Amino acid sequence: LLAANGTTLTGNINQTGGTVSPGLSPGILNLTGNFTQSVAGTVQLEIGGTTAGTGYDQLNATGTAVADGTFNVVLIGGFTPSIGDTFTLASAAGGGSGNTTLNLPALPADRAWSEISTATALIIQVVAAPTADLVVTKVDSADPVSVGQQFTYTVTIVNQGPNTATSVSLT
Repeated sequence: LLAANGTTLTGNINQTGGTVSPGLSPGILNLTGNFTQSVAGTVQLEIGGTTAGTGYDQLNATGTAVADGTFNVVLIGGFTPSIGDTFTLASAAGGGSGNTTLNLPALPADRAWSEISTATALIIQVVAAPTADLVVTKVDSADPVSVGQQFTYTVTIVNQGPNTATSVSLT
């Protein structure tokens, strides 16, 4: 476990396992050098407010970052982010790459996480949860239906928006 608060480390970090925790509930870890993370590495990030260092953890590198492991984000202190809140979790002045697994905490039903990362930063933002207004109607071809008589049901589903509906199932 590597945990630091407001600390600047000089040199490169090559995380081949274990956990890097940039803050002590919360804080910032500044690295003068490169950050390299293998698949076995984990970065633990806490969010308890909207200001880096005092409200949420942040990992910054002056060099490059290659993150191939897991970034776990947790909410602390009963904090619930609002729509529009943005968190720059990590930055690398020399650019970032990798296949990071980003695990984000659950939010209230009206909110969702959006990753808006750039070439030099891992940024997440709270957005309004997508909604779809689906209307289901069914019409039969005969009414009443006699015993043994065939009839047809027509089921129509209309999405009245505002967002696209995916993985719709009618049971």
